[in-house]
Amino acid sequence: MYATHANVQIEQALTNDLSVTAGFIHSSGRHLPLYRNINRINPTGALADGRPVYSNTVSAATRMDPRFNNILIYGVGR
Repeated sequence: MYATHANVQIEQALTNDLSVTAGFIHSSGRHLPLYRNINRINPTGALADGRPVYSNTVSAATRMDPRFNNILIYGVGR
C-alpha cells in the first residue's frame, strides 16, 4: 500500500514584468484501502434519460436494509 506524488515547475522571465511558468503534477496510489457504502438510499424514480431520482428525505425506510444507516465494505484498490 503506497501513494506517490510529484510536482515539477519551470519559470522563465521574459522581461522585467513578464514571466512564463509551466508545471506538471502527478499523483497515484497502489493497493490503497477502499470503503464502499452498500446500504445506499434507493432511488424513488427515474428521469426520462434513465438517471435515478432520489427522495429529499433520508430515513431508514429509503435504505436497502432499513435496520442500519451506512454499511461499509472494505476492499483494496489497484
